[in-house]
Parts: sequence; C-alpha cells; structure tokens
Amino acid sequence: MEGNLGLKDTWKLLRCLLEPENTKASQQRNVTRIAHKLDVDDSTLIQKLKDTYLTTTPRTPLPQYTGPPNPELDEDISTWEVRAAMHKLRTTSAPGGDKISNKTLRNLDENSIQAVTKLFNKHWRQGTLPPEWTHAKVTFIPKPGKPLQLTNLRPISLTSCLGKLLEHVILHRLQNHMHHQDLFPHTMLGFRSNLSTQDVMLQISEEILHPRHAKRTRALLALDLTKAFDNVQHKAILSALSDLGVGTRTHAYITAFLNNRTAEIRFGSAESSPFPLGSRGTPQGSVLSPLLFNITLIPMAQKLQRIPHLSHSFYADDITLWTTTGNVGEMEETLQAGADAVAECAACIGLACSPTKSEILLLHPTADRHKKGNPSIHVKVDGLPVPEVQKLRILGMFIQNNGLNTETLSKLTIMTHQTIRLIKRIANKHRGMREHDLRRLVQAFVISRMVYTLPYLHLTKIEADKVNSLIRQAYKSALNLPQGTSNNRLLRMGVHNTLQELTDAHRTAQLDRLSSTNTGRHILAALNIKPTGPPPDNTHSIPKQIKEKLIVHPLPKNVHPTHNRERREARAKALYKKHADNEDAAYVDAAEYPCHQAYALSVVSHDLKHKASASLRATTSLEAEEAAIALAIASSTATLIMSDSKSAIRNFAKGQIHSATYKILQSNPHDPRPIQLVWVPAHAGNPGNEEAHSIARAYVNRAGRTVERDCARDRLITYNEITLHYREERLTYPPPHHTLTKEQQTIWRQLQSRTFPSPAYLALIHPDQYKPECSLCGALRANFEHILFICRELQ
Repeated sequence: MEGNLGLKDTWKLLRCLLEPENTKASQQRNVTRIAHKLDVDDSTLIQKLKDTYLTTTPRTPLPQYTGPPNPELDEDISTWEVRAAMHKLRTTSAPGGDKISNKTLRNLDENSIQAVTKLFNKHWRQGTLPPEWTHAKVTFIPKPGKPLQLTNLRPISLTSCLGKLLEHVILHRLQNHMHHQDLFPHTMLGFRSNLSTQDVMLQISEEILHPRHAKRTRALLALDLTKAFDNVQHKAILSALSDLGVGTRTHAYITAFLNNRTAEIRFGSAESSPFPLGSRGTPQGSVLSPLLFNITLIPMAQKLQRIPHLSHSFYADDITLWTTTGNVGEMEETLQAGADAVAECAACIGLACSPTKSEILLLHPTADRHKKGNPSIHVKVDGLPVPEVQKLRILGMFIQNNGLNTETLSKLTIMTHQTIRLIKRIANKHRGMREHDLRRLVQAFVISRMVYTLPYLHLTKIEADKVNSLIRQAYKSALNLPQGTSNNRLLRMGVHNTLQELTDAHRTAQLDRLSSTNTGRHILAALNIKPTGPPPDNTHSIPKQIKEKLIVHPLPKNVHPTHNRERREARAKALYKKHADNEDAAYVDAAEYPCHQAYALSVVSHDLKHKASASLRATTSLEAEEAAIALAIASSTATLIMSDSKSAIRNFAKGQIHSATYKILQSNPHDPRPIQLVWVPAHAGNPGNEEAHSIARAYVNRAGRTVERDCARDRLITYNEITLHYREERLTYPPPHHTLTKEQQTIWRQLQSRTFPSPAYLALIHPDQYKPECSLCGALRANFEHILFICRELQ
C-alpha cells in the first residue's frame, strides 16, 4: 500500500480493514444467509423481491406533451455535447447487459464519437430508445446496520452505459434550462449544481441551533415519503415536464425512457427472466432519475412557501420543516399545516408520508429545558401521530433536544479510535506506511467526517476541546508519537488543523459556493449573511463556439505567495522558458485606476510587445482579470493565454463569466480556434507577466510593483488553500525528507517533539527499569538537551 493511495484497490483494502462487515464478500455472505433463512424456492424468492422493491403493476397510458415549443432544448445533439458528457463518466461503473463500459466510451476516437452522436440523434428525432438501454439487471445488498431481513435490502441496477451517456447529455440540457429559467424553488437543494446537504444544515444551524435562539422554543419536523423514488407516477413526471416547457423532443425522450422498461433479478443463486416494469418509479441507478423526481415536488415546495412562519427544505425525498415563531400551540398549527400540505401534494403524484418514520423534535428554552411538564407538540400525518423524539437525524446531522452533541461526539470518537487501530495494523515505528500516507488516512477517515457536521453544531468549549483532542490523538498515531507528546510542538510541526481552523475554512468555501448561485444567495439573504462574490445575474455562459475549443489547464497546488515563493518562481521561469519562442502565446493583466472603479487591461505577446489594451468599469479585480483574458481572445490570434488570476481562470473553467467579459467576446468574434488558459504566478520573475503588469500600471499612472489590497489573484477561497495556509503559518519544524526510511522519519519526529527515548524520558515511563541519570558524566537528568548540548563526555 505504500505510495499507492492513488489506486482504488488500496482504499478498498483499507476500508475492508476499517469496516470488515461492509466488504463485498461480507455482503455476499449476508445475502446467502437471508436466502437460507427464508427457506423458499427460487421462484417464490424472486416474486417476494419483485413485490417488495419493483413496480410490476399494469402500465397506464402516459400523457402527451401540452407545453410550448422549446427549439433550444429540442435541437439536434452535437458532438461536443457527447464529448463533454464522456469526460464526466466514471470509469469504475459496472457495464449493463450490452457489456459496453464507461472506460471504453471514454477512449473512443473522434470518428467513433461522431458515430455515437449520429446514433443518439436518430433516436432523439424519433423519440425511441433501444430495448437494451431500458433494461436493468438488479442485484441486492444488505443495508448496513440493519437486521438481515428481506425488507432491509438495497437494490442495485446495472443499466447500459451507452444509454446513460445519452442521459448525461439530456440531463445537462435540462439542468441548464432549469437554471436559466429559475424554475426550481430556492428551498429545493437536492442534486443541484453548487448546492449541498450542508446548505440545509447551515439554515438549521443559523435559525434553530444558534445560541442567540436559546431563549426561544423551536420545533423541527422530519417527514419521510415511503419509497418515494419507487412509487412516483410516470404521468406526474411527464405532466410536470409539460408545465416546465421542455419541448416536444425532450418530452418524447423522457416518455420512451420511462415506458417499456424491463428488468431481471439476481439474488444469490436465484435468477429471473426479464419482466416488464409498471408505470411508477424512476429507474434506479439512472442519471436522470433525481432530476425527474425533483420536478414532481415543485408544487409541494411552492405550497409550503405560502404557509406563514414555516421554513422548509427539500433534499431529494428528505423533507424538513421547522418553525421558531409563536408559542407551542401556534407552532403545532404551523407544522400541522405543513404536514397536511406535504401529504396532499404527495398523494397527487402517487406518494404517501410514513407517520412512523417521520419524527418531530422540540427544543425548549435553556432555562426551561430541565423542567417537568414542558408542553409538547402533536402533529398527525394521514390521521396518525408523528412521534416526538429526543434526538433527530437530518441528512447525517444529529440534533438533541437537550442542546448537547453527545451522539455526534460518540460516533466521532468511535471512528477516530477505529482509525488509530487501523494505523497500528499497517504501520509501526520501523516499517509500514510512511507519514505522508498516514496523514491522508486521517484526513479521509476522521477529519472529513468531523467537517461534515461539526461546523453547524455550536459546540460547547468542553465539546470543542474533546474534538481537538481526537484530532491530536489521530495525528500523533499517524506520526508514531506517544499520546503524551506536547500539543504545542505538534502544532509547530504543521501537520494538522484545529477544529476552529477547519470550521473557518469550511465556512469560507461554503459561503463562496453559495454566492455563485441564485438559490445560494437567497439562502444567505434569509440568514442575513453577506455574499462573498458578485451576483450570478451578472454572469453569462461562455459562447458555445469558444467553449467547444477552450482548454483550461489545472491550477497547481501549494503556490502561496508567502510560504511557496520558490515554487512560484520556479513555475514562472519554467513557463517562460517553455513558451518564450511560442508565437501563439500571450500574457494578460489588469490594474486599478486610483480615483474611480475602473481598470486598465493589457495584452502582451510572447516577445514582450504590446498587443492590445482597454479600459473597463468594474467593481472587482476579478471582473477585470476576466476581461483581460477575453481581450486577448478577441483582439489577437493567440492560442495560449497566461493570466495570474486563479479566480478568473476558475470562472472560465466553470463556463460562467461576467457581463463585461461576455460583451468583449461577442464584440469581435473570431473563427473558432483552440485556446488554452494557463495560470502564471504574479510577480515571480516571468518576463511576460511582468511586462503585462507594467503596461497596465502605466495606463493608470501608478509606479512600482505593489499589489492591490482587494486583488483576487491569490485570494484564499478553497478549503484546501485555507487549511494549508493555517498550517504553514505556524510551521516551525520541517517535515522529514521523502528519501528517509520509515524508521528515520519516526526518529526525526521524535527529535522534534522531544520524545526521543533518552534516559530521563524512559524513566518517566518505566521508573522501575530506567534511571534518569547520565551514565557518562553522572548528571542527574539525561534528557534531550543534556545529550545534545550539555554532556561533556559527548562533546
């Protein structure tokens, strides 16, 4: 495993060691146990699985398209769309019955891609799909942590990878349509770009859990839709598509996609022949299914928005309602109105709420929390009461009615100790995995779990200290240091972040992500949080003819202007050496005018000659840096453009640019040509970048080489950049060299932490076996400093 953490098989083995009950072999054994426990023949077993997990009711006629035409969505599929979808395919996905894998599709040549596009267009125009694309092979695995019963299985459907490639193309079109038309309510967050489960947690954290609400009564209701994805009616999906105006071809494709589906079941040694599926449920394992399910819930979200004093969020079929207004009786009325609205809308699309799986949590004011006889809330769903619980799990976050976080900390403690035991199995002081890989294990198995929910829980000081202790325990184990190692020295090694640093980095990255979408900005506005970037209404998609030819090179890591100055200088010189004679290369930069919100733009050729310049009214340097790139595209024939703005290059990679940039690209359209964007470090000795900077500064009458305070070039906005910055700020003890052996790395860290086994140190641990005196000079305490600097016999 040493040095092979980039391979999936290595992680598979590590997960097997960490959680042996969740391996494939263990799952197969559990499937066999379930089959033996039932003690029925194969045909009866297959029928039970059909009845439990698949819809085989008779098919019903599906509605025709009744919406307006949509030429944009209904246009023929282009080769670049297919190529872009291929790049998103996961090569590890299992193939369907046609045996065509994603790895095969991603390695097709250009002629094959054109042939695939032609095949897609044939079925796209006809509104048909081959039977192989609508057939699924269904297997089952036991749900982790549940009893081994037939009702506690998770179906896994293997469908055609070629069919899913077409789904990716249509999904991208539909997502763009929903985004540009702003058709999703701002409370629907599931399976949407730049939105996450943690955005639901942020709202609950700010509106329910924040200490400023400690004197108020708050109530949360988590509703469960029974087998929602398996029971939603096909006619409800198609009617919703008509209401959204997706166009005739798109509607016909979805109709063919949902209709005439077949499946075959395999469970242990039992197998079925292909059988037809009914007119309910979105296809399991399909790329389109989450979006199709989401659009059927739009009327439900709109109805909930009209209920006063009720907040809510949707993440797929997880519906959370909460209220903080009024007394307990008024809260009960508010939540009951929300539950009734959900049940009514769910019935219209073939779904139903489960009262037994739904839960309600009531948080009383801190002063009244321990009083007896506190009022409770009674909410009913379909005439049955929803149970009130002491702890509620929402999208993986546990909330307790006593205001503590013992459940979360208990699970994190268990996972941390499991990881420490795993580290001891695969490494020791002398051999095994080295420090760098072990730190990656801690990040994957411990830190990632902490960062998922802890930033939203408002821990007490004791709880925060407990988490920091768990972090230190994990990293001390990874470094093969004793748990009594000085915490201060561990911090100065720069190998880990504190909980506060992790929370700050996570929140900064989340707010930046939310600021990039209308829904995210709506969430921030509702929480009175200021966005960190310009509104998305001020952005446009890169023109198609440019996007098809645009190649954005990956941004390098570890290039902080202070901590990684040598790396930046080396990259700057290497780029200039490589492209000094490249006639198609250009450098761009921007500088701010001192008296008003405007910027000067400059474009410089490979031989450091001034090629183009412009002035632009803008509020941020990010807009100006974007516009400088656009100026190089529109005013020159350069195919390699180098900019020192990471943020601008990120926006081009995302395909979303500001209005000024879009206007420049549209004002002087060139024949489409391949264009590469490369990041060059600012002020690091690259002559092209320095010349572009000097020309831009000259236009605004500024001398010198200062950097604007609000410049976005090196702004830390990603989680990894911020956490690395914190670690390097306090880095005093350098890491071991990569050529050192495992034993030498351990000794290096022991010397830094003053835990090297000296007589004085060993006497503290084993006083009966060791004496602290120096055996050479007779000093009373032969500690680390004495051995290295004081002992006369060792000089």
